[in-house]
Amino acid sequence: MDFLLRPARDETSGILCLMAEARDITEARKAEAALLRNAQQMEWLMKSMVKAFVMWETVFDEGGRLVDARFVYFNDAYERASGLKLDEVRGRRCVKSGPNQSNAGSMSLKRWH
Repeated sequence: MDFLLRPARDETSGILCLMAEARDITEARKAEAALLRNAQQMEWLMKSMVKAFVMWETVFDEGGRLVDARFVYFNDAYERASGLKLDEVRGRRCVKSGPNQSNAGSMSLKRWH
């Protein structure tokens, strides 16, 4: 249960009393727990993959042309292959990720143009 107290006011905005409101949030809690379990299972699956896996968010210029991508996620296999650390590059643009960047990101971007 989730409880909320609201003031009941008179016409001069004076507080007459506090009104209690209760909501059953059991289903919301169950849904949150299920989402968390699914996220943990997906993370385990991605981390345990032997093949490299990477997710990018595409970046377009004002004309709608693909110009870059941001790192969203990659697994341990990609980390070993690229030399990048996810915690260091998450959210950063691929083209601007520094000298240790794998050529895979640049080659993929060229193919997308």
